[in-house]
Amino acid sequence: LRVELPSINTASRVWFNGIKVQEFGVLAQNAEEARAFISYSHLAFEGKAGVNTITIQMSNHLYWFGGAASPIKIGLPGVFEQERISNVLMDSIIFGFVLFMSLYHIYIWLLIKRNPGPLYFGIFCLSIALRSSITGNGRVLQSIWPDLPMTLRYSIEYLGLSVSVCTMSCFIRSLYPKESPNLVYFPIVA
Repeated sequence: LRVELPSINTASRVWFNGIKVQEFGVLAQNAEEARAFISYSHLAFEGKAGVNTITIQMSNHLYWFGGAASPIKIGLPGVFEQERISNVLMDSIIFGFVLFMSLYHIYIWLLIKRNPGPLYFGIFCLSIALRSSITGNGRVLQSIWPDLPMTLRYSIEYLGLSVSVCTMSCFIRSLYPKESPNLVYFPIVA
């Protein structure tokens, strides 16, 4: 059997039937000694007759929502690998399309600089593409760069969200300047 552990947004150790099988990051009692690390894993699990135990120890000093993001799954090895490849493939296709739209609109803005709308939309698409490469089911960026630092991962995730909200409001205002009230626009962008 295989065990698929969920995304654990912090440092962790995993034991199967009392035997340590995995450790990510450095667990500690304080933030100075702890080193967070996020990863997905599929581990081989040799069950024994009777009761089997899976123990997960976590230490969280970095992220407000630490811990496991979803339940543990137990199943046959081929199913998990097929699901992971499918998720990475779909997220890669979405990332590629949105990145292409971003580059296309930025190029349009470079050709015609009198209207900033394409630039705003291009930056919006770029922020969405980067954020989706971190937060999607396939976690494309993590597949490419497995040792991605946690602080960089969270920076991309949250900056992607805030930049996308600001640039989308700028884009809408560039399309409809008379209909976009200052009372709504300025607090969002500021």
